[in-house]
Amino acid sequence: MIRFYFSLQYFLIFCAFLFLQFHYNSPAHAQTTVKSGIIPLPVSVKILPGNFELSNATHITWNNPDDAATASIFNSQLKQQYSIVIHEEANSNLETNVIRMQRINAGELPAEGYRISIDENKIIIQAKDGAGIFYALQSLLQLCPPMAASGKLLIPKTILIDYPRFNWRGMHLDVARHFFSKEQVKKYIDYLAAYKFNTFHWHLTDDQGWRIEIKKYPLLTSVGAWRDGTLIGHYSNQPQFDSIRYGGFYSQEDIREVVAYAQKRFITIVPEIEMPGHVLALLSAYPELACSGSSFNVAKNWGVFNDVLCPTEETISFMQNVLLEVMELFPSKYIHIGGDECPKEQWQKSVYCQNLMQQLRLKNENALQGYFTRRIETFVSAHGRSIIGWDEILEDGLSTSAAVMSWRGIDGGTAAASSNHNVVMSPTDFCYFDYYQSQNTHEPLAIGGYVPLEKVYAFEPMPPALATDKQSFIMGGQANLWTEYIESFSKLQYMIFPRICAMSEVLWSQKENRNYADFVARLSANHFPEFNAAKINYSKAILEAKFALRPNENGAGIIARLFTDDPSATINYNLSSYENEILSATNNTQFERGPIDLLITHSVIMNIKSKDVSGNLSAENVQQLEINKATAKNITLLNAPDAKYSNGGPFTLVNGIVGHLPWNGSEWLGFSGKNIEAMVDLGKSEMISKISLGVLDDEGSWIYLPQQVTVSISSDGKTFRTVGTKNNEAIKKTGGRKATFTFTKTTTRYIKIIAVNAGNIPAGKAGSGNPAWLFADEIGIE
Repeated sequence: MIRFYFSLQYFLIFCAFLFLQFHYNSPAHAQTTVKSGIIPLPVSVKILPGNFELSNATHITWNNPDDAATASIFNSQLKQQYSIVIHEEANSNLETNVIRMQRINAGELPAEGYRISIDENKIIIQAKDGAGIFYALQSLLQLCPPMAASGKLLIPKTILIDYPRFNWRGMHLDVARHFFSKEQVKKYIDYLAAYKFNTFHWHLTDDQGWRIEIKKYPLLTSVGAWRDGTLIGHYSNQPQFDSIRYGGFYSQEDIREVVAYAQKRFITIVPEIEMPGHVLALLSAYPELACSGSSFNVAKNWGVFNDVLCPTEETISFMQNVLLEVMELFPSKYIHIGGDECPKEQWQKSVYCQNLMQQLRLKNENALQGYFTRRIETFVSAHGRSIIGWDEILEDGLSTSAAVMSWRGIDGGTAAASSNHNVVMSPTDFCYFDYYQSQNTHEPLAIGGYVPLEKVYAFEPMPPALATDKQSFIMGGQANLWTEYIESFSKLQYMIFPRICAMSEVLWSQKENRNYADFVARLSANHFPEFNAAKINYSKAILEAKFALRPNENGAGIIARLFTDDPSATINYNLSSYENEILSATNNTQFERGPIDLLITHSVIMNIKSKDVSGNLSAENVQQLEINKATAKNITLLNAPDAKYSNGGPFTLVNGIVGHLPWNGSEWLGFSGKNIEAMVDLGKSEMISKISLGVLDDEGSWIYLPQQVTVSISSDGKTFRTVGTKNNEAIKKTGGRKATFTFTKTTTRYIKIIAVNAGNIPAGKAGSGNPAWLFADEIGIE
């Protein structure tokens, strides 16, 4: 379990001018917190002079027997972190050196809310329910400073009131792609509990492995839990695999143990059993459930596969039997049935499916998936539970008892809530912790995309377009951790920390109280030291020196602004040419306070690092800038990029940065189903003979090369002459990374580049039927 340091001096600086009132029954009366270091940020905190001394002589007592287990968990945390063991007892009348846990009348605090009152003699914790008691003790741990030499913890006198903003505060873990042991899953639950998450979404089945024992169908684990190899490196169109047998599963006894462990920490586990797609592991064990084919193998590659369940009565009965055992193991209200990324090619070819569609008068295969989902939903509802699924399940009709998890953006969640469905918001561009969190080229391999800490913190689960009377259907939000590229628990830690802290504050804390700079200060001062003490492998991206580029308004070149998220940090930089010749005019051997603006007029390699006030060095950030005639020139786009991949706008195509591979979303513009039509104005007539457009080929991420790229030039911006056209095959032959055109030197001012989107993704490919993405990173003109 994590422990948290507290600096009394840090509090007292702010206590001189902040005060607190305790009208806590309404969010309208929420007060801005005194700087307490607690994450997630409480509704209100007041720190007073004086301390409570916690030691081995301290007692912890309760007036509700259900809180005895919570007291024991807290005591074990103290023992582990401070070698302190306090006395546990029920209904004690002690008035000094005591922590008293009290259940109070339901109307005095919201559900999961709590109040802490600390004076020199006692700590009083009040809540209406056990969850509030538990969360109060987690906050109390964060108030504990390093233990004094006397063996006592001096906890400041405090009055704290707190309650959550959202009811669903979720973290997800995929154990199908890479398996994590029962003990590692418990540790993951500890992390969630420390930051007041109350939902653990456990993704137990997928194409690459079936991880839960089903006694009625033993082949699901004896066959489906094991694969004969795993993809090496990043997804590609020419994948390579190792030959190492890989897998594992949880027995039903394991599941019960983990569920009980989570319940004691007031975390509900929501199991996910994928259907009708993402089922190769299932079909490898029971191939008769497919529409065609007699044998299947557990997938070694990542992505989406055409082999899905056939919606026969046999299949539906099979999945109902699976869910019976799942529901017996998991007491959660919701059972997650997946429902995402289900290709329909096998259904289109199936005589059974086509006849069934005719019989049921279904208009297409999407409606057939809706029929399958409703059959499962009816069964689950008959057993007193409800289904939840990814937002694709909304497309073909659900009863209002079904909930939707919106992952493809906020629109699905808005539509679902507008139709009276409960919704969990989990859009990729804020909530996918398998995405990169730094622009640093030294980042560990990830699936792609870019979700830095600041973007997580900016997540707003309540859709802005949702009508006020429908907002109650937004249950909350969730971060997802898919594990295609997370092969160890150490890397798991790296991918969630510290983004889990930001997500906890988004989902718990009052929106009006949140402030990113304050959050970073609390994180670095109070939580990073604790991560170090607990030997948690966490990302230090916010400690890194960063850069932002803009055109040089006074002439050629670009301005690179170097800065850090920590305003007290200092920065060192070095610029070198590709021949490794040091550029003495712009080389800095000292560390200095940022931001620092550098004028870049020719191609360089930029190395920057920072140092915090304690002297801790960040990782070095290395960035290559390629300056050409297009760099920082005026550029316009006929079609705007998708909001998810619009970093820097059109300037991204002329900012001198060539995106590195594997791709990072911060370096590219992405267009979903749209063409790129770019116009570059060189500002004056220039002699040129070469034009290039950087593109990306990553079909596993739904990113396709353009069908065709055409470049044209003009002297007046009105009449253009085509100087080259290439199709996607020609681009592939030259590496699939650039569409490059060379021609006889000519004088021109305007360059037009049109890249035609590949259209809808073809059958048999990941994301089939969806619009293809077209990604571009840099225009080069020489």
